[in-house]
Amino acid sequence: MVDTRASQPHPEAALWALHFWASLLVLPILSLLALTGSAYLFEREIEDVLDPATRFVAPVAEPMQTSALIAAALAHHPGTTTRVETPEASDRPVRVFITTAEGAARMVVLDPADGRVVATFDPGWMIGALAKRLHGSLMLGSAGRFAVELAACWTLVMLITGLFLWLGKRRRQGRGWLPDFRAGGRAWWRDVHAGAGLGFGLLMGFLVLTGLPWAMVEGDVVRKAVTVARIGYAGADAPPSSSAPHDHHGELASWTMQGQPIPASDDPHATHRSPAPAASTGTLPSGEVIDSIISQARSRGIAPGFALSLPSGPTGAVVVDVYPARPEDQRVMYFDRYSEALIKDVGYQQYGWGARAVETGVQLHMGRYFGWPNQYLMLLACLAVIAMAVSGIVMWAQRRGNRRLAAPPLRLRGLSIGVVATFALLACVLPVFGASIVAVLVAQRVVAWRRQTLPEAT
Repeated sequence: MVDTRASQPHPEAALWALHFWASLLVLPILSLLALTGSAYLFEREIEDVLDPATRFVAPVAEPMQTSALIAAALAHHPGTTTRVETPEASDRPVRVFITTAEGAARMVVLDPADGRVVATFDPGWMIGALAKRLHGSLMLGSAGRFAVELAACWTLVMLITGLFLWLGKRRRQGRGWLPDFRAGGRAWWRDVHAGAGLGFGLLMGFLVLTGLPWAMVEGDVVRKAVTVARIGYAGADAPPSSSAPHDHHGELASWTMQGQPIPASDDPHATHRSPAPAASTGTLPSGEVIDSIISQARSRGIAPGFALSLPSGPTGAVVVDVYPARPEDQRVMYFDRYSEALIKDVGYQQYGWGARAVETGVQLHMGRYFGWPNQYLMLLACLAVIAMAVSGIVMWAQRRGNRRLAAPPLRLRGLSIGVVATFALLACVLPVFGASIVAVLVAQRVVAWRRQTLPEAT
């Protein structure tokens, strides 16, 4: 049965229908994103509480050399070392990431004081990794990433139409724009719904916009835009010197440096020169080279908590990078795996204002930029999303009565010029949203054509 509100002549009928269908599309995924986002905000605190034995060690004054820690990890769990994450504080362990002969990923946690193995994990199934995978792709690969991006785009539609509906209704009633929680029944749920949207709508919009640079389609759009406008990383359009992208070491790569080519090491074997005394033997650099590179990185002032990523081929470089809470301290250093020479040192100072804005937005999005107040502010936004979802479902259930869906027909022709212009602008800058609008319009045309051509049932 069709909802009678949609057939009323007032101009907000189309706006109401768009808000309803946008919410129907968005809220299931958005609620999951709010839950997983809340877990990711407090990933470290949750893991500290649940498993303190593997998260803390006795404070270490003089840690072992990194090469010795790698050897201890490989003795416990044979394989190929890909990355080493150094601790941010003296009471935190070292993490060595290993790929086994079967291709499985393992993380060996060690006490940096004596190389004692604290624990071994599959890094993909830790709380933070699970929350991140659910948050980014629903654990459904590319299809999940597309669904999340589509939901993010239509979240903006839901917020904009909700604001217009609320202000229009309050204006007609001659009342202020703030909700009144003294009412009971459906009116109380309506005000909870509106209060969450009004109180945290801007913050929800901010979360959407700062998350889109990591999206499957919009991420490429933003990256190309900042590159063409020369407001990203100054070396982004330099010819690549290595085929390996700067994402093999995963989480610690910043958005700006994600996918950037890694400079090549000068392989002495390739030109029939004798290898340097400290050169690597085999696939990975020697322990002497690793320790020398880490010593150089520290002497050059890299912040604590940096990661060392080892090359996967003979021309790959050793990458030392740090991804702290403050983007101003981001830094990536590339070292020649044979000569130990510094090839390139990239920091926040080399970012254009576009890349800096994205990096700052990402850290705010993750609740890291200004400590625990940032975490709790983002948590409030996540709770507001859940409050909007619950109150919206309750209002829909109360209104539909015995009707199956009680959904208004989606009629875009009744939208005001201002709303249409807003959505046209969104469609231009958000390709996924634009494609979905085209799909809706085509579907409406097809349905209308079928109704006109098919004979009515008698």
